[in-house]
Amino acid sequence: MKKIPCFLLLLALAAAGCALFEKGEPEPPAPPSPPPVPSPSPTPHPGLVALPSPAADFKLLVQSDIDGDDEIFLLDFSRGIGTNLTENEAADTQPAWAPGRNRIAFISDRDGNPELYLIHLEEGELRRLTETEGPESHPAWSPGGNLLGFFTERNGADAICIFDLDSGQRRYFDLFEEGAGGTMVFSPDGEKIIFGFDKLGQYKNYTLQLDDGEWQEVINHPCPNSAMTWTRDGQALVYVSGKGKQNDIWMVYLEEGRFIQLTRDEAEDLSPSLSPDGEKMVFASRRHGGENHQLYLVDLAGDPLKNQVFRLTEDAADYRYPQWR
Repeated sequence: MKKIPCFLLLLALAAAGCALFEKGEPEPPAPPSPPPVPSPSPTPHPGLVALPSPAADFKLLVQSDIDGDDEIFLLDFSRGIGTNLTENEAADTQPAWAPGRNRIAFISDRDGNPELYLIHLEEGELRRLTETEGPESHPAWSPGGNLLGFFTERNGADAICIFDLDSGQRRYFDLFEEGAGGTMVFSPDGEKIIFGFDKLGQYKNYTLQLDDGEWQEVINHPCPNSAMTWTRDGQALVYVSGKGKQNDIWMVYLEEGRFIQLTRDEAEDLSPSLSPDGEKMVFASRRHGGENHQLYLVDLAGDPLKNQVFRLTEDAADYRYPQWR
């Protein structure tokens, strides 16, 4: 058998690797880059309700209009304070906390168009990741923290973009000829994405295999604009079902097709997030009777539908996309 020279083999492997990613928009030039984020100052937050039980360190990342416009806040319930992490006159929305909790991806229209931004909390660095004519939305982190997935408008429809933060390379999945994307979440092994998409007036959840781009429908009646999360063991997806006349939180074992209801209320329950130990769940809801979303907490032990639901905020603000630290 004729041996292939090593340098030719290396060139072939390099070419194959480069073909996996499609380069996207260039990074913004240095002058338009956002200035460093000033050190945020925690302030007393009278809207935070005392916890039903003592907690050593109970903090939530959340989108809220506490200060009059949508910002990204870190709420410390054990101390009763809130910290505005973005503090900008524009709308800063859809926060996504990196696995290491040292970075936050979010969407902001501070430059005139909804673009993807990244905050390094320790350095106070603010980085703009996209510069496109259309809007970006709903960022999600890979388990390793090196990839960001998000929706971006291309050719008249939303496509999924996978942005490698280490290399700067981007891969696009143009799955549908029309329609708008919803929220997304990486699988625990990082090999696929669960995403919502509104196509022909029907919003459904799909899986996307990142290695070959294969996709399939998995959930028929999810609720648009509600975050999803995985159980601690990575076996079940926690999401909001919009089936019927109310939006409640469910847990589904996708491989088995087994569903378990976690909340039941006539009002809207959205964006579940689980505690690090997986024993409690926070979510946004209108069950208090107002038009705004407030934060609630429920214990998942036993039958969650029989457990008491505790209200965590009590003010006129609107809270969305809570994420447990």
